[in-house]
Amino acid sequence: MSLYASARRRAGARVPRATRAATAAFGLLLGAAACSGSGPTGAPASATPSAAPVSATPGPSITAPTPAAASPVTSEPALIEPPDAELQSGAVVGIGALGSFSFRETGQSAPWLAGTPIALPEAAPIEVDLDPALPVDSWTAAAVPSTKLQEIAAVSLGEGTGPIRFDGPAAGSWSVMVAVRFGDGLGSASYFWAVTAE
Repeated sequence: MSLYASARRRAGARVPRATRAATAAFGLLLGAAACSGSGPTGAPASATPSAAPVSATPGPSITAPTPAAASPVTSEPALIEPPDAELQSGAVVGIGALGSFSFRETGQSAPWLAGTPIALPEAAPIEVDLDPALPVDSWTAAAVPSTKLQEIAAVSLGEGTGPIRFDGPAAGSWSVMVAVRFGDGLGSASYFWAVTAE
């Protein structure tokens, strides 16, 4: 063995004990660090993040539609015969006597009647209303002397398509007739009053 090799061998044999202890301690520290790579408890970190809870969002509420209220149906009264005709002049009121008429499916034929007796001033303003009220297409008013009903020498008092309004006859005793043609194709009727005008 050469002197160089002998000297190297002796030098390697004399590695201080403190150096060997430090090297061993350093190795232990490296091992501990490799084992504790996660949280403080040493448990390995989860590679998959936890899914957040999903809350169900309620959809829009559906309300059943409210049925529309049925509209009331209006129609002419279910009359079998024509309505009453009420003559008014000031405080005087009289229901006319029904003469000839053709109304819906009924009718009758009558002569010129004397009518319902009433007393009025000469040429008094007269208004005639129907009860119950019906539409009126047209009307005429006329008078004959009460002593000449059979002669039918009528005097016109008025006519129109709106409200039934006219002036009464001159002084004397008269039979006043109002003839009405109803609207909606309901028919026609005539009404009579025995008017004493003074």
